[in-house]
Amino acid sequence: MKNSISLRAKDIIKKTKGKLLSGSLLDIATDFEIDSRRLKKNQAFIAIKGEYNDGHDYIQAAYKKGCRFFIISHQVSLEKIASKITIIKVKNTHRALFDIAALKRKKSKAKVIGITGSCGKTTTKEMLSLILSGSYKVLKTAGNFNNQYGLPLTLCNLQADHQIVVLEMGMNRPREIKKLNKLAEADIGIITCVHPVHLKFFKSIKEIAKAKWELVQTLRGLKIAVVNADSQQLKPLIKKHKGKVVTFAIDQAADYKASDIVINNNSLNFKVNGFQKIALDLIGGFNVDNALAAIAVARELKVSYAIIKRKLKSYKLLPKRMQRIDCKGIEFINDGYNANPKSVGLALESISLRQSNGKKIIVLADMLELGASSRRYHECIGRAVAHSKIDILMTYGKYAGWYCEAAGRAGMPKKNIFFLKNNEEVTSLLLKKAKKGDIVLLKGSRLMKTEEIVECFMNSYIP
Repeated sequence: MKNSISLRAKDIIKKTKGKLLSGSLLDIATDFEIDSRRLKKNQAFIAIKGEYNDGHDYIQAAYKKGCRFFIISHQVSLEKIASKITIIKVKNTHRALFDIAALKRKKSKAKVIGITGSCGKTTTKEMLSLILSGSYKVLKTAGNFNNQYGLPLTLCNLQADHQIVVLEMGMNRPREIKKLNKLAEADIGIITCVHPVHLKFFKSIKEIAKAKWELVQTLRGLKIAVVNADSQQLKPLIKKHKGKVVTFAIDQAADYKASDIVINNNSLNFKVNGFQKIALDLIGGFNVDNALAAIAVARELKVSYAIIKRKLKSYKLLPKRMQRIDCKGIEFINDGYNANPKSVGLALESISLRQSNGKKIIVLADMLELGASSRRYHECIGRAVAHSKIDILMTYGKYAGWYCEAAGRAGMPKKNIFFLKNNEEVTSLLLKKAKKGDIVLLKGSRLMKTEEIVECFMNSYIP
């Protein structure tokens, strides 16, 4: 294919130190997949053994979906199809995934943009990709595939006509970002913000900032760092960067500063540097930071404000990110993709500012990976709820009692505070309490599955 970056079996074998079990050294693979459920015809399948599933168990299923090129790490029974397919055996298929991604990256001339931060990575990635798609051929991380599997898989599907690659980089331990960017070789690095997350694995916010800064330290080519000037922990690190630094902020002085922020029930408006008017059909003031980061990079890549404004106006949030769902007059806002003290506080602020003819109900589930600081931060959020315009607090999870205790001590009426066992109990109580005109915000870490509450409510609610 003209625009593809194809790899011959012999190239893969050389890079991975693998062995050809079937097929020809000249056989070609262009696109790769590690999940048989997502596999498309003619994609190569890398069989990875994970914590819960082993890709080797799905080779027959992959074959039935049209796959004819396989990379494996241990012997499987393939007698019936071996003569019809290419099989490369390697020592470690996860390592092979990185090796193949590296081959693709070396063959590409695309500029790579890496995005990390405590909040807003996926939204910033989606906004930026949408803006750039008007001027460039863009490859982006699918969904939130930002880890040791998702990022190399994205690079494995890099093609010759891609001009820009936008990669989300997640981490919860030191040196993970460094490893990801050693592979990605990003030209531009965005740090959306630094907040107390993953404290189970870090001693302080300062250590989190250093871990995020690994992206900037490993930049190649353009070496442009785009950072949030409102994140105080980044200031001493910015001074050490030898490349170009572009800043964005709401409160501090910055190259791209937001002002005149207006938050309505269904929209968000602000100005960049006092005169460029930006309008978003989103809720949540925190999306200003995400938009600023995207704008800063777009301008560095010579995209006009006219294109930026048009693209941002059309942007729609992904599911579970301040996702608005109407259920017969009750507005649900499901922000259950993830949760940390900062993002919960911002979501709380957002619902407090919204106008409503009915009650404001917040459903809070656990914030995970906070380590020894877990109680302190859950209690902090509980106090914030008590001091907000929330009428009813419902919580569930191992740590959720701390929300309730703190909210009660801070003055919230006990009759409006509910500590529940699970999302089924939350749904049952919502069916009794929620009425037409109410707003219900759901917020918790991904494992708490807040979307199940919305789904069960919608299937059961009778006005």
